[in-house]
This record gives sequence, C-alpha cells and structure tokens, in this order.
Amino acid sequence: MTPNDRQEVDNLKAHVGLAELGRQSGLELKKKGKNWLGRCPFHDDQTASLSINGGLWNCFACEAGGDALTWLQLKEKLSSADALSRLRELAGESLIATAEPVGDLLAGGLKRAELLEKVMDHYLKKFRETSAAQQYLNKRGLDSRELWDSFRIGYCDGTLSVPEEGDVRTALTQLGVLNSKCKEAFRGCIVVPLSHPQDGLVGLYGRRLDPDAKVSHQYLPGPHRGVLNWQSLQLSPTGWWQQPPFSTRLRARLRAKNEHRLVMDVVDFYVSRSRKNIVNQLGA
Repeated sequence: MTPNDRQEVDNLKAHVGLAELGRQSGLELKKKGKNWLGRCPFHDDQTASLSINGGLWNCFACEAGGDALTWLQLKEKLSSADALSRLRELAGESLIATAEPVGDLLAGGLKRAELLEKVMDHYLKKFRETSAAQQYLNKRGLDSRELWDSFRIGYCDGTLSVPEEGDVRTALTQLGVLNSKCKEAFRGCIVVPLSHPQDGLVGLYGRRLDPDAKVSHQYLPGPHRGVLNWQSLQLSPTGWWQQPPFSTRLRARLRAKNEHRLVMDVVDFYVSRSRKNIVNQLGA
C-alpha cells in the first residue's frame, strides 16, 4: 500500500464511526467508559466479549479484531478491495476512488484553480482572524509573518459560504473541499496551497491543530500534485517541468543546483525556515 493509499484509508476511517458501523450490522452496544461493548457476531457469544474503542475493535473470546476495513471484510465477507470500496460508500466519498477524481473543468464549467483560489482567499482571511491558528505556528517556531504571507497560510474554521444547491456546491464536492454532507474537509486545519507553474493552484494541504485528531494530515482527493517555493528553482522558459516524469526531473534539477534541499513533509519544509533554498514536493 502506497503512502497515498494509506492516507486515503485513514481519511475514510475517520469519516466512518466504527460503533455506528456495528449498530448497522445489528449489534446492540452499551457504553462502558471509553468503550462500546456488545456480543461478537463472529462466534456464539453470550457474554458481550466485543469491545469497540475509537476506530479499533476486538473480541476477548475469539480474538478477532481490527479496524473498519477488517470489520467489513469479516462481516460482509468481502475482499480487501471490495471492503475499501464499501468503506468509500459508507464515508460518502466515492469520488476519491479514481486516480484523478476530476479534471480542471468542474460542474457548470467552473475551473479547479480559480475555485480553489476563492476557497484559499477565505482561508487566508480566517487565519488572520484566528489567534489559535497563529499560536499553533508560533509554538512550532514558525512565527515569521513574512513566511505566513509568502506561502499564503490559511485556516479553515468551517465558515466557508456555500450555496444550498447549484454548480458551486457540486464543484466543491467534486474537488473534495466539501464532503457529501456539505461539511468542510479541512475544518480545524492550517491550510496551505500547492501550486504548479503551468496549472496554477492544483491542491491543498491541511494540518490539524488538534494533537489528538485521528487524521492529522488532510489532502484533496486524488494524486498529490504541486510543490511549494517554485521561485527557488529559478524556472527557465524551456518548460522542463512539463516533460514527464516530472518528479524525476525535479530531483535531477535539485541535484544540479546543490544549494537546494528537497523535503517531503510540509511542516519540515516550514521548520527549515530558509525558503530561498528549500523545496517541498508532494507527489508532484
């Protein structure tokens, strides 16, 4: 399983409550402390041996256990691939099943880059209004206002204004900015835009403020595209970045410019604190 696949599964499991999944399977669950207890459906259980805690479950009698995927495989007798498809359905996120959920043209002729720019404008404004988001970065040693402005750091507080119906709502759902319940996927996240020199804004990366969040990193569905700090590469008009495989050519260019450092994690990128010669790549 690739890192992208693992991230997808983590995001899906965060949207599917395991206790609710058990109830949908016909279990009667009772709360005891932090756990939900019930009779295990995988053997003749008379003593409520099944325990569900957050996103994990286990039976103290037959020793079955796992997560939501394991539950679906055993309960509905599904293969791992079918269980993942079923999890997507339950999470209401079936769009992320495709390698590239949507192109640059969305519902109503709306364009990906233009719509994401409008979303980021809102997140930028909210970051400047939200002291908790700024304090989070301050505690990480990222207290430079110049850095905040240069990389257009935003914050999602869940207040994005979305029409009740129409093309904008549909397009935001296609992108993954909204889930099927019209809730913002990046709520509670520091958000940074990921850009491509030719395609403009192609993605968003989110890092949740809550240290206990089940999923700390949030991405838009589909392949992770874009990098931060294109300026440091001093791109030439020859269009080298248009020639596949892009990631291979990016690394080659960085090696040729040995004063650069490539990092894979957005926070590592910021902590490096030298935006003139640090480049972040997210599956570019």
